[in-house]
Parts: sequence; structure tokens; C-alpha cells
Amino acid sequence: MPDKKSDGYGVLWRIVKPVKKYVYSAMTLNALGSIAMIGTLLLLSLVVDVLITGGGGRFLFWNVSWNLQTSLTAVAVCGAVAFILSMVSFTVSHLGAFELEVVLRTKLSKHMAQLPLGYVITSGTGALKKVMLEDVKNLHAFVADTTPTIGRSYTAPAVSLLIMFTLDWRLALIALGVLVIGMLMMNFAMKDSKELHQTYDRGLGKINAAVIEFIQAMVVVRTFDDGTSSFKRYHSSLEMFRTIFIDWMKKSGASARISMIVLSPLPTMTAVLAGGIIFINAGTLSIATLVGMLFISTAMVDAFMPIMWLNNFLRKSKAAASRIEEITSLPLMPYPEEGSKPEETTIRFENVDFRYENRDENALSSVSFSAEPGTTTALVGPSGAGKST
Repeated sequence: MPDKKSDGYGVLWRIVKPVKKYVYSAMTLNALGSIAMIGTLLLLSLVVDVLITGGGGRFLFWNVSWNLQTSLTAVAVCGAVAFILSMVSFTVSHLGAFELEVVLRTKLSKHMAQLPLGYVITSGTGALKKVMLEDVKNLHAFVADTTPTIGRSYTAPAVSLLIMFTLDWRLALIALGVLVIGMLMMNFAMKDSKELHQTYDRGLGKINAAVIEFIQAMVVVRTFDDGTSSFKRYHSSLEMFRTIFIDWMKKSGASARISMIVLSPLPTMTAVLAGGIIFINAGTLSIATLVGMLFISTAMVDAFMPIMWLNNFLRKSKAAASRIEEITSLPLMPYPEEGSKPEETTIRFENVDFRYENRDENALSSVSFSAEPGTTTALVGPSGAGKST
């Protein structure tokens, strides 16, 4: 399981803290369900042994004396437990995800309502909309779908590997070797993933900004423009995003596909079966043990596969959590606990200076004036004098 402090995912776990009871419960339930599923596969191996030998003597690594009916009943019970635990875990995680949406959107809306208007204007409604809608939605998906999978994907491979080494260490090494080869190939395919993901996110953000800008300016566009120049920005952002995506596929597409093939259950099953046939011919392995190894090794790979895309989903969820925390940590406008009635309604500017972010020069310097009640005040000056500021 990703560490909450050392690998930078602390912000993600801080954001989902209000629903941590749902998160930990879902992870635990799905982890137990994966163990029950491994037990089901072992019991299926017992059924095979009963069919071959009649069910007497030593099976795998314990002595049993079960008939076919008893072993099939055990398979059904263990499988039902695995299914129920998995179903309940996702039910719990989805309840937590919906509660998190309410918590985050309520917190964000209350916080944004008390932020300085300048921040809202400079950030843009597109960026704030992305946080309020898309980022919260990403965290909903993280809690609902990813947290149970984390419990399964880290528990099942570890338990499977332990059982495999207990059954037959030679076949366990073969299965582990195929897994390591697939992981090395996947790491090669994802070597530039961080930079590519950042470029991908920037391109997607520009598309969102261009869409919102075009929609908000629709009245002006229809009045003064035929849409050629305004739509051009949206078209350019789409072309840039297309170039980024094609470049990503060229760099990692082939190696990623090959690694996914190697990490699928079939190569592992083929390698274990080939080794098992050799050991059976040498008289050092039973058929029942080979069947058990085939079941467990493919289950290990199948449970390990989600870890590949979990890292990507965790990265997206972390980025979403960081943007949410960035907004909720902004200082609020100061508000008095009790309002007071002003003695007069004159608006006064006294030696006001203002500088935009990332600018060296002031937009306004030592501006002073008074706007008396019942009068009209005009701000007059050339372009760039600071009237809008």
C-alpha cells in the first residue's frame, strides 16, 4: 500500500480523511475477500485431487480425507464468502465516496465564497470549475473504486506468492520470473510517464479553458465576430493535445502492449505448466499440486495487474487532492464578527499601491481620491494607465 508520508501521497489521504472509516473498511473487506478467493482456488485443486485419487492421503501440504460432495460444498461456501466480502467492500466504498463529495463541495463552496474577488478573477472560472466538479469527481472515483482494489491488489499477490513457495518453490520461481520480466518491461514503457502526464494535463487544461472562454464570450462573438478568431484558440488547443497524445503513444505504446501481454495470466500459466510437466515426468511433483500452482499463479498475476493502472489513478487523484487543498488553504477575506454602521458613505483611496502577480512594476502607485455620496466619479486616462485596475 502506498505510504502516506514518504512517497508524497499525504495530501491525498488528508483530503479523504473525513471518510477514512469507509476507506479502511472497504480495503480490509476486499483484502479478506481476495484471501477467500485464493482459498476457493485451493479447494478447487482439492476437487481435482479427489477426482484423480479418490480423496485419500496427502493433498498439497496437508492430510485430507474428503469425498467429492464435501469438497464441492467447501468450494461453494468459500466462493460465496469471497463474493459477499467483495460486494460489501464496494458498497461501503461507494457510500464513503458519496459522503466525500458532499463534504468537499460544501467545504469548497463555503471557502470560495469568502476568498478575495481578485483571486477568483485571476484564476478564472474554468480552473475553479475543474476543481469543484472534475477534481471532486476524481476523488469520488478514487474512494469508490480504487481503495477496495488497493486492498485486493497488495494482499492477493503476497498471499498467493507465499502459498506458491509453500507448494513448490521451483514453480513459484518460474511464475515470479515471468512477473519480474513483465514489470521490467512495464517500467521501461513508463520511464517518461511523469513528464508525459504533466504535458497531457496541461494540454487538457488548455482545452477546458478554451471551451469555457468561447462559451462565455458567445454574445460578443455573435455580435462582432464570425467565430474564426475565437474558435481558432479552441482548435489550436485540440491540435496541440492531439500532438501530445500521438507522441505519447509513439514513445510507450509498443513496449506497453508487450508488457501487458507478458503480465497477463496466459504466459504465467504456460511457463508453470511447462515446468510442471517436466517435474511430473521426473516424479518430483503431483498432478494435484500442479493444478493448485496453475490456479494460484494465474490468480497472483490477475490480482497484480491492477497495480499497473493504480499508480496512474493514484497520481491523478493526488493531483486533484493537491488542487483542492491549495484552494482550501488560501487565506480568507477578514470579516468582523459584528458589523458596524458607517458614519458616512464617502469612498476614499489613500496612497493605494497595487502590483499584479509576477510583475515588477506597480499598476497603481500612490493613488488618492474621494468619491462623495450623491456624486459621479469618472476615471479618465490613456490606455494602460490603470483605469481597470
